[in-house]
Amino acid sequence: MADPPAGGFGELREALHGERTRGGFARVVEALREGFGADAEEARRVLMPYAQAALEAWPDEARSLEVDSSGFGGESVREWLEVSRGLRVVTPKRGSHDRARDAAWAAEAVAWIASAPELSGLRRLDLSRQRLTPAGAKVLAKAQNLGSLQDLDVSATRRSPRVCVECSGSSRMCSSKAQPQM
Repeated sequence: MADPPAGGFGELREALHGERTRGGFARVVEALREGFGADAEEARRVLMPYAQAALEAWPDEARSLEVDSSGFGGESVREWLEVSRGLRVVTPKRGSHDRARDAAWAAEAVAWIASAPELSGLRRLDLSRQRLTPAGAKVLAKAQNLGSLQDLDVSATRRSPRVCVECSGSSRMCSSKAQPQM
């Protein structure tokens, strides 16, 4: 594994060889973001392979991102997914509760997740507290890019038991605190 160029990449090197926790992973992602700021193409060519090789020694549970369900599809998210092993989708915090908007965001997130090639190494997907529908569960179960997925958490969704029944025909694991793992 070749070292990245000297200069602004010291933070990345330090983060990669530092604490192997979710906080440490957040520092790795931040260092990658900063490195991508200068010359994005050169950074992608040099930094991502370096980061991916170093992250292979990290535990999967530490390599997890949390993404706001209203922000899917943006390049700022896509760039970091290929180094992640876990993804937690959260509903944006706001003053009022709008179920229709939450459901629309969840549907958009599911469609995006099911089609993102960057998620081919994803092992854990946390959609708890999202308005996941049975149709959304079927989309995830059929997604070709989620072949490495080992755990799908749909706990605390209003439809958790029904969703689990819908996706139980799939080879993917589907877990819910409302129902045993299938």
